Amino acid sequence: MFMMFGEDFFEYVFDEKRTCHVHDGFKPQFVYNRHEWNCEYENMISNSFGFTSKMQGDLKVFQQQKMPSKFSKAIQNQPEIAKGASHKNDVLLVDEHLHQTPSNVAGKENTSTDQDRVIAVFPLPPAVAKIQVLQMDLATLKDGMEVNDSIVDFFLMYISQSLDQDLHDTIHVFSSFFYTKLSTRVQIGEIFVLPSPDERYVEASKFTRRVDIFKKKFIFIPVCRSGHWFLSLIYNLPTLTSRRRKDDGCAVVPILMIDSIVYGSDRKHFTCSPSSREQEANIIRSFIECEWKAKMNECPSPHFTSKTMPVLYPKVPQQENGYDCGVFVMLFFEEFSRRKFPVSELLSDKILQWYNQASAFHLRERVTDILLATGARI
Repeated sequence: MFMMFGEDFFEYVFDEKRTCHVHDGFKPQFVYNRHEWNCEYENMISNSFGFTSKMQGDLKVFQQQKMPSKFSKAIQNQPEIAKGASHKNDVLLVDEHLHQTPSNVAGKENTSTDQDRVIAVFPLPPAVAKIQVLQMDLATLKDGMEVNDSIVDFFLMYISQSLDQDLHDTIHVFSSFFYTKLSTRVQIGEIFVLPSPDERYVEASKFTRRVDIFKKKFIFIPVCRSGHWFLSLIYNLPTLTSRRRKDDGCAVVPILMIDSIVYGSDRKHFTCSPSSREQEANIIRSFIECEWKAKMNECPSPHFTSKTMPVLYPKVPQQENGYDCGVFVMLFFEEFSRRKFPVSELLSDKILQWYNQASAFHLRERVTDILLATGARI
């Protein structure tokens, strides 16, 4: 259950029980406004559940008032990039009636059949690998909702398809299902355990059947752990696996964790130590090692360890609520691509200000328009 007091300025964290809660050390900086909260509560109830006659009587005093947009002021001051970058595969809305919000698309009268209705398929035929977005996926783009895997996968593929061919050939973007498959635990008795690296590789190896990851300079792995999204970026793997590498093992291939809550309540100054993502890095390293043994067994095996593949935490923009983590992954990938992959900025100690919280609100609307326009063509 969530209690809403005006705008949402709490700092949320996720524990291992998949529970989202306010960070213990966070000090909210907002002024409680009973009048504003009642308006927001009325708006939430009326749009999501429908009023009963008793509710209408209790909240009659607010019926003539309009709840202001949550980020109306912030959007006016957002950076220019947050208002939309131009991409080669951007499409125009075919009909004006398609320009609607996710809340209108996913109405309260929807049936199970409506939720399973295909909204868009990308890329368009004759492409082989496709992502299918359903009505239920589109509904997660409504502000306040956590975007799901279909939305994240669609947008990462959509942006990657807009890249110049030379740049596109240097990257590989995994589906979000890759890490899910790689990290799935199995039940033994009454406990769930992580299978061995070899067993995990058998389950996830199908994701690399058509790609040689050892030739890719940028490897992106979207991760969803305990309901929280972040992006793992493996930079310059060929330097570690090249036959020209030095025998002294000096080559270093960083795993960059692009995480919008990793610095916790210190999201403005980045002076505290980031939360560890070493567990995810270990799972990724073990897969790469198994992949090398399976496909490159005639070559000497490099050492895929925490020394040769250390985890780094770039100071990327941090979210200000408990539900925009997936959107921040999408924001980063779009901006990183638009800037032609400036990895030197990620490796520096610079605090990046490529986008902000208001950018997330705008991106939800823009992705909705893209999906509806794409769907009009199928």
